[in-house]
Amino acid sequence: MLPGAVFELLELSKQPDATYGEILAVTESDPLIAAKVLRIAQSPLYQRGEPVRSLAQALARLGTATLATLFLQVATTTRVFRAQGYAAPMQALREHAVAVAHASRLVAEHLGLPADMAFLCGLLHDIGAAMCLIVLADVRAPELPPPFESVRRAVVGIQGEASELLCRRWGISPEIAFVLAQRDAATLTEEPHPITSVMLLGDELATREGFPSPIDAPYCPELVTMALTLDEREWSTLKDRFAALAPSLR
Repeated sequence: MLPGAVFELLELSKQPDATYGEILAVTESDPLIAAKVLRIAQSPLYQRGEPVRSLAQALARLGTATLATLFLQVATTTRVFRAQGYAAPMQALREHAVAVAHASRLVAEHLGLPADMAFLCGLLHDIGAAMCLIVLADVRAPELPPPFESVRRAVVGIQGEASELLCRRWGISPEIAFVLAQRDAATLTEEPHPITSVMLLGDELATREGFPSPIDAPYCPELVTMALTLDEREWSTLKDRFAALAPSLR
């Protein structure tokens, strides 16, 4: 389970009449997460002008929707990607998820698609795999679980279903659940959701820049690129932009 503050903030971010005071109160209710959100808001990726010195300044600078996705990023990477016996793959999943989220945002912004949704889908696209490893670790506790390589294929096979289940449990929109499930189609023979295409290109960018996932199933990047009508020049520009961003994510 994620902290209750995450769900409250995500709900508030959907309400056009939510006040800064309400959002700030929820953000401040989890000191660990609030501190990390503030640190991210002060990073070169988001900083503009004067340094951010408070959560109120971070909220004013980032906006409600962006703060909500950052809040979820911190919550998931701090509390979800951990399982006894699977430290190395969980670390790789955590780093990959954050990189894919930021890469997906770049692609979505370039195409004029919903950037915050792309960020969220990129962040959660391997969440089902993380949950599978947590279950395996819990079932065998206090003994160590089976070696990762012996369960990897099974995890790949059910991670989409696990992601959908988690989305329902966490109250995340059915559209996002659909995107997370669709990304498991190895060849994407039917036309993908635009955000699925964005997310898979974000995955490709992240992997090329040294943020590989230990569980990714194969897919056809050429088909995804065609679905988004990207030409070689645009794809090259996106690769260069993410390459410049990548060092700040390590």
